[in-house]
Amino acid sequence: MSVRANYDPKFFRRFLFIALGCLAFTGWCFYDALIGYPSEFERSRVYWQPSEASKDYEGMERTKWREIVAEKGWPTDQPKKPDEIKKSISNQYLYALICIVIALPCLIKWFRARGSWVNGDATELTTSKGQTIPYPSIVKIDKTKWEKKGITRIHYNQDGTAKTYTFDDFKFDRLKMGEILEQIEHGLQDEQIEGGDRQSVIKARIEQQKQEKAAKEAELTAQLKTETETTEDSDTAT
Repeated sequence: MSVRANYDPKFFRRFLFIALGCLAFTGWCFYDALIGYPSEFERSRVYWQPSEASKDYEGMERTKWREIVAEKGWPTDQPKKPDEIKKSISNQYLYALICIVIALPCLIKWFRARGSWVNGDATELTTSKGQTIPYPSIVKIDKTKWEKKGITRIHYNQDGTAKTYTFDDFKFDRLKMGEILEQIEHGLQDEQIEGGDRQSVIKARIEQQKQEKAAKEAELTAQLKTETETTEDSDTAT
């Protein structure tokens, strides 16, 4: 039986959100670098005058500064020094570059994932990327991270070369990936399955846990019902 697991949009959507967040912050950085900080230069140059005694700047006398800001309608707070504004502009370009470096791989990952799939049938595993893994070529599978993280490493040989395929049910339909893995395991010996039980054993264990949980809930419901009826009988007798 052929089973196809399509990509999980919820998993890959997080990369889109990260990219959009980074691009939004990039826009903010460019605004500050091109408009926000440059608009402070005039106010800064008026307030800070080059010092003749040192290489630093001297601030304007407070009374005179109040007169100027009142005349020009500027904010009354002390502006940054011109050199500090230049440094802030450089930092904004640096922050924007960092955000772009983060955003682009996330966008590419999200875009490439759309429409991807993993397919398993009775004889081989195929993927939307063109990978084909015949089951007889599989040497072993490592299920160490399967139950906690949904990851299984499939080790196989292709044209005499040892290769590994990462089987990840976080990226694709989880139930379908479990069915495909069960098909793969059907043709493997127990010693070829490392780090975990067969999928059929895991399914049986999960089903047993569900039944035990349902039985406990039914027992609790019956107990509560009995206690309620006893209380009602006591109230009636009274």
